[in-house]
Amino acid sequence: MVQGIQRRLAPWAAMMGQGHRQRRALGAIRALESWWQARRRRRHLRQNLRHLLACDDATLEDIGYRRGDIHRALRLPRTQDALDALHRGAARPHQEDTPS
Repeated sequence: MVQGIQRRLAPWAAMMGQGHRQRRALGAIRALESWWQARRRRRHLRQNLRHLLACDDATLEDIGYRRGDIHRALRLPRTQDALDALHRGAARPHQEDTPS
């Protein structure tokens, strides 16, 4: 009796195993795709930040950035988001902004 049930369930068990492997493979592909997109975004952002360095200080001030913040963001490891760091740097008060 038990062997009969196992025989009947064997095809289903095989299909379940294949589905699990496919889901794992798709999960790995999605993770790789997500990593690649984040890498491309960070690379593109760093290229744009380098272009900002060509602007004069008044222009950078108008758009809310300081040259030092941009340099600091570009020195971060490539695994870190430079835009996040740039926004954090722009949000904190600088020496000349604090009242004496």
